[in-house]
Amino acid sequence: MSVDHYTDFNKRLQLMNKGRANMNNRIYLNHHKQVQDFLDSYKTRHASVEFRRKALLNQKKMNYQIEYDRIRNLLHNSRLIPDTTKEMMQKRAKELAKLGAKAINSIQD
Repeated sequence: MSVDHYTDFNKRLQLMNKGRANMNNRIYLNHHKQVQDFLDSYKTRHASVEFRRKALLNQKKMNYQIEYDRIRNLLHNSRLIPDTTKEMMQKRAKELAKLGAKAINSIQD
């Protein structure tokens, strides 16, 4: 082989390798983008589920607190309540107190 053919062959070989390297980089970048999109969607879904769980927990706490306040108020005005109902309401008030209801209008976490 003459020198010209050798340098021409090397140039073609380098161009071929560059083409393959670029192709591999494109494949890698595409794969990386797909994986990143999957991870982002998972994080978004997880954050959404966590937000909903906290909202439902806060709603449940507020419902318990409202029920506890209503029972306290009815027991305070006990002249209007029959004795059997009063006992049931006192029992329910104790259950709500165990869940964390307080007379200061808040349920602790």
